[in-house]
Amino acid sequence: MKRLAYAVLALAWAGTAAAHEVQHDIVPGKAVMVRLHYADGEPFAYEQYELFAKGRSQPVQTGRTDYKGRVLFASDDGSAWRLRSFSADGHGVDLSFDAQADARTDGAAAPVAAESGRAMRLLTGLVVILVGFAALALLLRRRRPA
Repeated sequence: MKRLAYAVLALAWAGTAAAHEVQHDIVPGKAVMVRLHYADGEPFAYEQYELFAKGRSQPVQTGRTDYKGRVLFASDDGSAWRLRSFSADGHGVDLSFDAQADARTDGAAAPVAAESGRAMRLLTGLVVILVGFAALALLLRRRRPA
């Protein structure tokens, strides 16, 4: 019964981690907008960031995200970029993307959906937890006198 209670507690605790996952949306165009937000929709606001151009070791732009968690920058050529942004408590992103020029003629940019792979990470996390509990159960079974 104790093992079941521990398993339920571990699964409940693992569910809270998804609320602090930082996700992103990218709106390409002449001015590229990257919006950072937690999984629950809360913006990743006022956090420091560094923006790197492809092949550069020094950031071309630094600053803080705005109140909506946005980073804006001009990209003349649609080249590859790297954005690093982390909060004081360790949450954040380190993402690479192409700032493709917007091909639409009406001036409106279509957002590019973030490749989250969230389901795969969740499944991997659950497998790691279950394997950990199985190993602990085997270890405790061996230590008991017969």
